[in-house]
Amino acid sequence: MNRRQEIEALAREFAGAARTPLRTLFANGERYYYCTLFTTGEGHAPSISAWSWEALDREAAQQADESGTSKSVIAELIKWSYAIHPVVMGMKTSMV
Repeated sequence: MNRRQEIEALAREFAGAARTPLRTLFANGERYYYCTLFTTGEGHAPSISAWSWEALDREAAQQADESGTSKSVIAELIKWSYAIHPVVMGMKTSMV
């Protein structure tokens, strides 16, 4: 198997592993604007981090209530955060 074939096989495996958790995530009817796959770099399967507009609104409102900072300021601060997010899903994979 040449390098290109190895990469294509890995991409197929990765897409297959991500398909079920992403379908589950998107089935809740919320409008997602951000979804990323991340890993700790320790050889574990990737996890999914995601934000929907609805989740951002809920989280910004909660943090605004707790901090006294305006909801719009909180929303701008956390909008693109993979670390502060309401959704984390692991992926089961045989890629190891």
